Amino acid sequence: MNINDKIRVDDDNLKNYEIKKLVGQGEFCDVYKAINRNDKQIVALKRLKIQHGQTRIECSREILVLRRLNHPNIIKHLESFYAHNEIYIVLEYADAGDLSKMIKYLRDNNKLLSEMAILNFFGQICDALNYMHSKSIMHRDIKPANVLVKQNRTVKLADFGFSRLLSSNTKNADTLVGTPYYMAPERLDKLKYSFPADIWSMGCLLYELIILYPPFYEPNQCIDMLIRKIHKLDYKPIYSSAYSDEIRQIIDKCLRLSPNERLDIRQILVKINMIKQQHSTSTTMLNKNEECKNFHNDDDHHHHHHQFDFKLPITRQRSKSHGHPMDQIVDDNNDNDNDDDDDDNVMDIKQIHHHHQSSTSTSSPSSSSSSFRLKKFYKNIKNMF
Repeated sequence: MNINDKIRVDDDNLKNYEIKKLVGQGEFCDVYKAINRNDKQIVALKRLKIQHGQTRIECSREILVLRRLNHPNIIKHLESFYAHNEIYIVLEYADAGDLSKMIKYLRDNNKLLSEMAILNFFGQICDALNYMHSKSIMHRDIKPANVLVKQNRTVKLADFGFSRLLSSNTKNADTLVGTPYYMAPERLDKLKYSFPADIWSMGCLLYELIILYPPFYEPNQCIDMLIRKIHKLDYKPIYSSAYSDEIRQIIDKCLRLSPNERLDIRQILVKINMIKQQHSTSTTMLNKNEECKNFHNDDDHHHHHHQFDFKLPITRQRSKSHGHPMDQIVDDNNDNDNDDDDDDNVMDIKQIHHHHQSSTSTSSPSSSSSSFRLKKFYKNIKNMF
């Protein structure tokens, strides 16, 4: 079926857009890549299918929030309109996908992001959330799939369908919306919650950027099991010399059961800047040491920035009975990807010592075409920082 057959374009607003392809799909929402016929701008056309009153409320909330937000790390709202009993929202187009696709590709190809690459991604998301919180707006559904990526090194916080504008008369929210793996314990317990609930989600996201799984992930896990794991703070520590104690401390201070014990978003930004400064200072010192050694023609010792221990083992053996991406440990000599990882942004997964069990993947198997797109996307990641 032609893509244009899926959308009735006999509407004055829709006629302004040339629909190119479907790029995302959900129960109540489809997202299309489109071109504005007037200014030739590539946009994301989000179609929200109105089937009941609650969906209409969520759509209206998303539009209300988007119209109030103007930040370089928040997806830009261009326009919105009704057509054929459906709501259409026109958004800035992110040309490199989202963090969930990036994480899946890294898992499938046994790669990890360096600490600096993670801090660059995470810092931009923190900037966006700091802006939102300063305007008394919670996001309420922070997760990798809701962080979009552009090839110009910018990430964008997106999808505000569950956001809630907190007025001076409503300091807390008590509705259960969002994604359970990233949801704060007070929300899962259906208690009152506020901005620290977003901080919990940020801690989960930062952990996943490092480990490539949410902290409380387990295959075939029911909601009761998940809640028990969260209340026990039962997540695997990060064992790797590739990541600093400081970045682990951010995760620890975000994943606190008591909302009052969590960092606020401004404190996280301060800590990120401190870690970046440490990396910058370390790089400068290493460069100076290299200059001194070159001057003295000292060829006996070579120190490299971000020199990771490639001998750190995978503690779980590959399981042939499961298809989890973390089990797909391959011999680098058999890797047909000819791209050289000659920067500090991506590492081989064998460089990290992790303790995640073999399990069945929650994602459907990739087709050859989607694998090609993810491979192309990975090339973009390598050049982002």
